[in-house]
Amino acid sequence: MNQLKLEYIDLMLIHWPSGYEEGSEPFPKRPDSDKMRYSDEDYLTTWKVLENFVKDGKIRSIGVSNFNHKQIERIIANCAVLPAVLQVELHPYFQQKKLRSFCKEKGIVVTAYR
Repeated sequence: MNQLKLEYIDLMLIHWPSGYEEGSEPFPKRPDSDKMRYSDEDYLTTWKVLENFVKDGKIRSIGVSNFNHKQIERIIANCAVLPAVLQVELHPYFQQKKLRSFCKEKGIVVTAYR
């Protein structure tokens, strides 16, 4: 926070429900193929760390990006802080009506990218 010269962050998003394994390359690949090596880290672990920052006043709101409704339901069922925002690909050709309806029902704001 000191490097950012901020007292708090308004909104912090978990960009993707899974991450890549740590390594010397930015996008590590499996040794036997061109497929990515994903981390075993559970996004709930990350979410719970962010909840602590909310409790400490360092982050005001937390949300997710590129999550589906089952992943969001898992957060709701296992965590104390409800996602404030879901950021997803959304446009006239990809309207995601069921996901938007789910978020509206849960009080989660949907923001779009194309």
